[in-house]
Amino acid sequence: MDTIELSKIKVVHAAVVIVAVFIAVNKFTVN
Repeated sequence: MDTIELSKIKVVHAAVVIVAVFIAVNKFTVN
């Protein structure tokens, strides 16, 4: 396993989680 590849996966995964949480909170707040 390449360390750089692992770092990229972690960053992308973190970004996806943050965006998903942001959207969920947004919908919850609007409703």
